[in-house]
Amino acid sequence: MIPTWIIHFIPCGQVSYHTHGLNAYGSLELELNLPLEPNQGSVFINLIANEIAEKGKRYRSGDREDDVFNLPVYLYETTPIQPSGSNDRVLRILFCDPAGRYPWEPECEGMYSRQLNVLEKKEMATLLHTRKNGDFHSGPN
Repeated sequence: MIPTWIIHFIPCGQVSYHTHGLNAYGSLELELNLPLEPNQGSVFINLIANEIAEKGKRYRSGDREDDVFNLPVYLYETTPIQPSGSNDRVLRILFCDPAGRYPWEPECEGMYSRQLNVLEKKEMATLLHTRKNGDFHSGPN
C-alpha cells in the first residue's frame, strides 16, 4: 500500500515522530518519541500505520500489538509532544527497553522510560491492571 499519510519528524527538544492523515482511517494519529535515526523511526511508525490502513485495526489506549515487531509494543492515548491544537490526542507507540521493561515498569532504562511522563506511567499501569482483571477489551479490533 502506498501511504496516504505523512510522518512529521521533530528533531529538537524531545524528539518525536507523528503522523498526519490516519484520521482518514478512523484512527487517532500515531506518535513515537524515541530518539531514533529518522529512517528507523519512520519505518517503525509506518509499520503500525499499515496495520490501521491495510488491515483495519482500531487501536485504543492500552492495546498491546504482538504481530508487528519481534517484541510487543503498547499504544497509549495522550496529548502529543508537540500539540497543534488544544484538544489534540495521539496514540503513542511504546517500546520496551533491552531488558524487556516498559516505561511504566520499575527500572525501565532512560530513553525508554522517558516515553511517558510520571502521570502517564501511572495511568498506563492502572489501565493495564484494570484490563488484566477483565474489566476492558485488551487488543485491537
